[in-house]
Amino acid sequence: MFPSPERTSNAFAPVFVPEKEAAGVAESGKRAANREGVSFLRTQNNAAVHAVGSGTCRFQCSLPGAIR
Repeated sequence: MFPSPERTSNAFAPVFVPEKEAAGVAESGKRAANREGVSFLRTQNNAAVHAVGSGTCRFQCSLPGAIR
């Protein structure tokens, strides 16, 4: 589990999750791709980069695909 970033309203921020595949990333226990306010942007340096809107979110990644 990673820190839960809080963002202000009407703002977007990139979140880098140490996961090779976007499909291995969850937010609040559900696939990040299916969550409102979370958009997959790209993979970069062995991280799945998501844009997140305002509020609080909690990201998780699967250990087999994670970079150690």
